[in-house]
Amino acid sequence: MDNTSKEIQPIGTTPESCKKNLFVSYLRNIRQVSKKTIRDYTNALGSRISEYATMYCSDYIDIFSLGFNEAKDVINKLCKDTEFIKHCTPSNKVHITAMNAYSDFMRYYDSIKGQNASTSGTSIEEAEEGEAYKCHTKEYRRSKKLRDSVTKEHEYKCEICGFNFHDFYGSIGDGFIEVHHINPVSENKRKTKKEDLLCVCSNCHSMLHRSSPILRKEELMLMIEIMKDGKKQTYEN
Repeated sequence: MDNTSKEIQPIGTTPESCKKNLFVSYLRNIRQVSKKTIRDYTNALGSRISEYATMYCSDYIDIFSLGFNEAKDVINKLCKDTEFIKHCTPSNKVHITAMNAYSDFMRYYDSIKGQNASTSGTSIEEAEEGEAYKCHTKEYRRSKKLRDSVTKEHEYKCEICGFNFHDFYGSIGDGFIEVHHINPVSENKRKTKKEDLLCVCSNCHSMLHRSSPILRKEELMLMIEIMKDGKKQTYEN
């Protein structure tokens, strides 16, 4: 596994660069493959596969410029194309694995977009609230000194989306940011280091905990980029 820093790459300005950057982020942050594998996959998709794919779709530059439905159709046809399969010798299987990885990425992209689909529910106008009840909870001690050190170091900015409360709300937001424990403190008592904490805004903190198991920073960052990409395509259409 590649242990280098995993950061989401900035989205490009063209449709193909958007998809390619998202695919690279998916490989790096979700599949966690090496830089060499990422390079091999993107080169294969952008060269030899695109060359063969031209037989099925002649008016595009590379496979990243296709819409997902078109790309899925092209990949399905290539997998059944005898000339293409013949080219993929045992020593040159990267083309097949690259197509499989891109197919997995498209399914992942669709699943993230699908989670954003609205769900129908019963609409009500009012409900009775305010009844008192007793509950027993267990709380876990956290280090305020460590928290203050981390938040100051990151200038009270969300490490996932970049949101800053002071920039948005003014003086009332001075010095405010939430802190997320990458390894929940409820799991066991242990020493917590700075690198075990993330400075996050309230929205990102909630989204990290909305999934089980808890999402990693890189996963949520990729989800945000996928949603931005989807909205951009909607506006352009």
